Amino acid sequence: MPLSFVTWNSQGDPRNSPAKTAQLNNLLTAHGYVLVQEAGALAAQASYTVLGVQYTILSEQQAGAFNNRCGTAILTRRNFVAFAPYTLPNSNGRFGLSLRDTGMGVIVGTLHSNAAANAGVDRTGFLQHLDRNANGGPVMVGGDFNAVPPPNPFNIGTFARPDIWEVYASGGPTQFPGGLELDYFIGRGVVVAGAVARDTPGVAAGSAGSDHKWVTVTIS
Repeated sequence: MPLSFVTWNSQGDPRNSPAKTAQLNNLLTAHGYVLVQEAGALAAQASYTVLGVQYTILSEQQAGAFNNRCGTAILTRRNFVAFAPYTLPNSNGRFGLSLRDTGMGVIVGTLHSNAAANAGVDRTGFLQHLDRNANGGPVMVGGDFNAVPPPNPFNIGTFARPDIWEVYASGGPTQFPGGLELDYFIGRGVVVAGAVARDTPGVAAGSAGSDHKWVTVTIS
């Protein structure tokens, strides 16, 4: 059966805003995995309940931060085996989260890369980390990469020893007011059954006040 993912930088704990809470609840009921960046105190919780349905939260707060806004979280009803958090190379205490879905065997990951020049280092480092855990199996990573999508296909190896990944992006801006595409998915060993989409008609309405749009992808 198809499995859908959504990534959303909620710009703070979505439970602090009725509009963001409604947005999170809608995403949870529509997708198998909800990947949240800048999750705030939500990243300190073990579970979250919507309409009597309990979702497990795999999360990590930003180490050493003055505030906890930059925590990341993965929410799901599905069964999984979690991996230890991965400390991103240049992200001031930020972590990449990952797990293995026991139903489909796919590794699911999310991160919030540091901005500017460090973003690419965080992205590549996390993909290499997941590559080691995957042992050749399927991987899907979504998040706020704080960098525009790399060329597709994306080689994080060398010319002599390539390590090829596919980029799944919506093709339009996902962060405002900068108007850049920072939120997307990167995967390997998966068959994409549904097109990537982004919320419309706009950030204020569609993303419930966050400065990021959410992005989805579906695999089979």
